[in-house]
Amino acid sequence: MSERSNADRSVVNFEFETFTPSDFEGHQNLDNPSVRGYLVYNDGRKDFGFGTFGMSDTYTIDYDVLNQIKAKHPAFMKEIVEHGGFKINGVWHEVNGDGDLISH
Repeated sequence: MSERSNADRSVVNFEFETFTPSDFEGHQNLDNPSVRGYLVYNDGRKDFGFGTFGMSDTYTIDYDVLNQIKAKHPAFMKEIVEHGGFKINGVWHEVNGDGDLISH
């Protein structure tokens, strides 16, 4: 099995998740509801956030996700621009040199 290249490891990934409340020992706390959120990460940095993303006729989820990264996790933008894109749930989304989406 081959190692992933440094380029693959530094690609920014964004994944939608459901966070389940638990205690410090990792036992699920059924008294509190689960919360929708996301992880954003690469090999150099990891972060997370809460909230949901909507869809409309005027934009797609990739625009909303990129705007969330720009607003809440701007440190990832350098790697996104350097690689020409990022992944949302494993699907590649291309950006231009200004960090704006060019395909979806």
